[in-house]
Amino acid sequence: MLSLSHISGLSMFLMGSLSVILNFNHFLNSLLSLELMALSVYLIASEILYLKGDEVFLLFFFVLIVCEGVVGLSLLIAGSYSHFTDYSKEFNSLVC
Repeated sequence: MLSLSHISGLSMFLMGSLSVILNFNHFLNSLLSLELMALSVYLIASEILYLKGDEVFLLFFFVLIVCEGVVGLSLLIAGSYSHFTDYSKEFNSLVC
């Protein structure tokens, strides 16, 4: 049976994925939606793995979430400096 945290984690994941699909105009919106999806996976995994005693894996996963956010923000800053905007359609790598 699904608990309340599983249902809320699944709904957060679905809202995040829907936000990535529908709001792909700005790079920052996509990053925030990906962070929401990663935190919802952490919420679901924390309840499952905490009962099994795998707290070290949860800490490792949380560190990976933070590193993913830092890399995304650094790419956003680098892209904003080079293209002067954060629109995703402006980051065309085929044009020199």
